[in-house]
Amino acid sequence: MLTIERALSRYTDEVLAGNSNGIDGIIKQLPVEDRKEFLESAALIRSLHYQKQMSKFKLVFEKINQRKEELYDSMPRAVDFRGNGDDEAISQIEDIFHEEFKNEDQ
Repeated sequence: MLTIERALSRYTDEVLAGNSNGIDGIIKQLPVEDRKEFLESAALIRSLHYQKQMSKFKLVFEKINQRKEELYDSMPRAVDFRGNGDDEAISQIEDIFHEEFKNEDQ
């Protein structure tokens, strides 16, 4: 028979290893009077672990998003032909257009 402390320690190791399905084997090794407390504590362990995993995911996602924004900000912008473009860029594109197609107008 396992003590509840040892069972929770074993279960925590299982969860950290990515195997939260090992609970049935541990329950069978516990005294009947400790099973309810173990299940309640195991649910808490599982919740804390998933919360930690979610925090890691959010941190990684925030880093990826930050990098995406850094790359986006460092890239030159295309001219927005709907009127929101930079005047200098619009002027350059118009000059290129006129240079390329000026012979066709004549």
